[in-house]
Amino acid sequence: MASRHHILRDERGANLVEFVLILPLLVLLVFGIIEFGVNFDRKIGVNHAAREGARAAIVGNTPGCDEDSDPDTLSGADVKCFVQDRLGLSDSNTQVEVVVPDSGVGEPIKVCVQYPAESITLLFAPLLNGAELRSSATMRIEQDKSQNSIGDDDLGWCT
Repeated sequence: MASRHHILRDERGANLVEFVLILPLLVLLVFGIIEFGVNFDRKIGVNHAAREGARAAIVGNTPGCDEDSDPDTLSGADVKCFVQDRLGLSDSNTQVEVVVPDSGVGEPIKVCVQYPAESITLLFAPLLNGAELRSSATMRIEQDKSQNSIGDDDLGWCT
């Protein structure tokens, strides 16, 4: 009986050692799930903003940030402002390009949105920082509006 008690007493710290060995993996897993969730939500927002911007541009319903904007003109600034408003993320980090055809009704208009992926926990910063969340939406123009050249953010992938 004494030998069994002696064996149990020697393993008292084993649980703590095992926990210390597993803790970094658990922390990586939990923070990885958080990072994935946040950036996935941002990607969905970028997709939604591009789709909403394209839809608003083709029907000519782009309420701009400027109250003096002409409602009968498809303005790049209005579309960009509308997309940034729909995105709900930092306007300074959002890049929007709108590719407008030369002709009118029936031609496709393309809205491209780009937002940087960022690490919120800083644990995955080397993997995420510098990556871009991108989306584009192409729809056909439904209403005749006079069109201005759009796209002060030149996104090379949006052509």
